[in-house]
Amino acid sequence: MVPAFNGAVEIGRALESVARQSFPRLDVLVVDDASGDNTRDVAESALRSCSLKGRVIRHDENWGLSRTLNHGLRETTGEAVLILHQDISLASDDWIARGVADLGRDRNVAVVTGYYGLPATEEVNFAQRVFGVMRRQFHAAPTQGIESVTFSEFKCDLVRRSALESVGGFPERFRIAGEDLWVSCAVRAEGKEILKDYGLRSVQRFTGSATSVAGNLRKEFTFGRAIAGTLIRFRTALARGLQKTPYSRSRSWNRATQPFVVVAIVLEPILWLLTRNNIFWDILALIVVARLAYYGVRLYPGLRTILSKTGRALAESVEGSLLGIATDFAYTAGLVSGILNWVFGRKL
Repeated sequence: MVPAFNGAVEIGRALESVARQSFPRLDVLVVDDASGDNTRDVAESALRSCSLKGRVIRHDENWGLSRTLNHGLRETTGEAVLILHQDISLASDDWIARGVADLGRDRNVAVVTGYYGLPATEEVNFAQRVFGVMRRQFHAAPTQGIESVTFSEFKCDLVRRSALESVGGFPERFRIAGEDLWVSCAVRAEGKEILKDYGLRSVQRFTGSATSVAGNLRKEFTFGRAIAGTLIRFRTALARGLQKTPYSRSRSWNRATQPFVVVAIVLEPILWLLTRNNIFWDILALIVVARLAYYGVRLYPGLRTILSKTGRALAESVEGSLLGIATDFAYTAGLVSGILNWVFGRKL
């Protein structure tokens, strides 16, 4: 099942990668969420040219990702459903076959996710590289083949239908962000497991707002707004199991520290105004330098893997560290906004 929105440029490659799969029983459903481009025509053409069994359904108005995913799940058949975003291509011909085998290991496994960490190196620009590495969407694979993780993005995941139905599907209060974390927490709360198989590799391309710095900062704000409801609902359960999975721990640690960094940065000038003690400017400088160093260290290994030149990777790490602090503020502002919206019952 491919949820799509303005995906005419990329969706053909995603469907071609499905057509190459060795798994014999495939039924493809593309759900076009009222795209403003010719996504539907491209998808239908790709289904025909690749001889894929499937169909495209289109919404007359934009429903948002969560409702679109739920609609797609209702329209599909079978217990195992692959959710594949329009800008991701399966890298191996046995992806689905191997994923089905992983899902069949144990009835307790609700989700099998793969390794999204392969960028389309020749196609991604500065913003795509930096934010992809910063969020650990591009990351080096660990040595182990399979690990149990606390979270999946449901971008290229094989899901057990009954497990998703048991938690009520994707929460439709979320339109475009946060639904993945909510469902991850919900299935784990029922004692189910999310497996990450690093042999299930896919190539990820970021489109739309993810191609620009401004767009990525808006995404940070949106994600901050969305995560607020999950924090309110699941509280400390979000952190349960992090010690067992380096991948989840790395991503969660960054998110957890962002509001504290922003509070510290904002607080120092206020304390100076109240006391006129210059030590608070020194503390502010130390906080900013330490945060810049943190992001530089976080970014450089990933950027060096993508870029062929060490100097260029170093320069982008420095520039990216400045953007890192900007994401701290964008995410925290979204988090505060989301908490207020959740309290007053508004849709996120």
